[in-house]
Amino acid sequence: MKTNQISQLDASKMKEVLALQAGKIAQLEQQLDWFKRQIFGQKSEKQLFDRPHQTPLFGSADAVPKAAPSKVEVKSHKRKSNTQRKGDEVNDTGLRFDDCVPQKLIELSIPELGGVDADQYEIIGYKDTTRLAQQPGS
Repeated sequence: MKTNQISQLDASKMKEVLALQAGKIAQLEQQLDWFKRQIFGQKSEKQLFDRPHQTPLFGSADAVPKAAPSKVEVKSHKRKSNTQRKGDEVNDTGLRFDDCVPQKLIELSIPELGGVDADQYEIIGYKDTTRLAQQPGS
């Protein structure tokens, strides 16, 4: 009877030792896989890892997704269109003014056309520029 008890003790101890060794082997295999990915795998943070012992961040993967919220129809609106334009609005070409705005003509002369050899130059065009200036209030 003593041999039966010893064999049962040895069997229970062996089961404990085997369970510890199986856990250690699983841990070392995970470390080895990690090192292989670091050396030979992609260098990206967007990797999917198979970690069965890790719990998901946003609930379980088996969880039933929530039903999509019902769509609510919103009454559309229309913008008031101002098709009656006065003609003095800002557009792509700039501001438009009527004849009541005072204008000042400034001619810039070229010194070469006023010298001795002015007849050697040929005028090929003129450049007109309009600028808006503000006078201080009086």
